[in-house]
Formats: sequence, structure tokens, C-alpha cells
Amino acid sequence: MFTLKIGANQDQVYTNMLILSVDTKAPKFDIPPNPETPDGREKNFCTCSEIADSICSDRPFYFTIKVENWGENIAENVTVSDELPRNVDYVPGSTEILKTVEGKTGNWETIEDSGGEFPLKNGYQVADSMYYCDKDTFECQDKAIIRFKVKPIDTIQKNETVDNTAVITDTSGILYYSNSSIPLRLKQSDCPPITECPEPPQETCGGTGGPECYEDGDCGDGMVCDESGSCIKDMSS
Repeated sequence: MFTLKIGANQDQVYTNMLILSVDTKAPKFDIPPNPETPDGREKNFCTCSEIADSICSDRPFYFTIKVENWGENIAENVTVSDELPRNVDYVPGSTEILKTVEGKTGNWETIEDSGGEFPLKNGYQVADSMYYCDKDTFECQDKAIIRFKVKPIDTIQKNETVDNTAVITDTSGILYYSNSSIPLRLKQSDCPPITECPEPPQETCGGTGGPECYEDGDCGDGMVCDESGSCIKDMSS
């Protein structure tokens, strides 16, 4: 707010153009810690392994990327790119996107492979614009979640870890690297028999379609409702 008052008697008063500038924080995609969703890192995963931050070396697993604008300006032309590590292979046709608007969960939509290759390799536009989130309520009017499957290569060594970082940007040209505060380094571990879990089911990796639940009470014993509207196993119990 700005008020300008000029008083004069018989004098002539000349004014020229007055320019005011207000600094605001540009769009940013680093998701802040949230007590209600401690699993809030931008890059996450879903696997058959029941051990924390681990994968099965003999079967596919999901990577997921969450995109939210935690700056103070609207983000335009929000794009996600991801260069997969050399010790995993992309599972063709497995990339999907889920957009959540005003708390309502929509259906997963397929992102077509780019010339038979991973569609995020050269960047994929997830939104024309993305409104900024409410820092008091931790609610986001606009949000996107991307998931895709990869499989460790046959020659992966037992002591190797799988590291992956996505890059999120908009028209500002500033690059935001996912998991800058919570590194995602997946180790290999013992897993249930492949006959029991050939790959993690979509039901526990974000769901298969519309919302299955809205709160934990909508799910059965030992299950909780995640932010995509799916009942998943309660790992805290």
C-alpha cells in the first residue's frame, strides 16, 4: 500500500512517474517437511521389498515424482526431466501422471514414450501453470504425481545402490533437483519370493484410478490412506 499527498499554495508542483517494486519469491518445487506426511520428498519409490529404502534386484519397481509449487508466484510451463542411472532399465510404456486439483483425485493418465524411449529423458511438461501452495495448511490447489517402472540391470552388483534425481523447472529457468534435502539412495535387499510379488502392484503404488479412500478410516486394519487416495500398508505400525 502506498499513499502520496502533495500540498501547495500558489506554487506550481511538478511530479514525475513513480515506480514501486515488490519482491516475491519465485516458484520453487522443494517440498517442505510436513508432520502429517513425513514421506513428502519429491522423488520416491515403490517396491516389493519390505525393508526401508531398498529394492529387489530381480524385478521391477516404481519411481514416483511429486511436483508442487512452494514459492510465492504462479509457475508457468512446469517441466520435469529425469536421466535414469545406468544400473536400471526403463520398462517401456509404464509412465503415468496423476493430477490433483482442489483435493479431488483424478485418474492416472498414460504418458506416451518418446520414440520408444523414456518420456522424461528430454523433459515433459506436466502443467501449463501451477498455483502456489498454502504454507499454513499445506494444501496445494495444483499438484502432479508421475510414476514409472524400472528394473535393475542383470549385471548389477550386490553392493551397488540406485541413485536417481529428477529436475523440475519452469519459465524462470531455475533448476530444482528433487531430494536435495532427503537423498534417495536405494540399496538391494532380500525380498519375498517372486511368485508372491513379481512387481509392486499399482494399488499400493498410488492406485489404479479414482480415489479409493479419503481418510484412514476408509481403509481396513493395518492400512492408511495416502495422498493419492489409495489404501496402502501402514509402515509405521
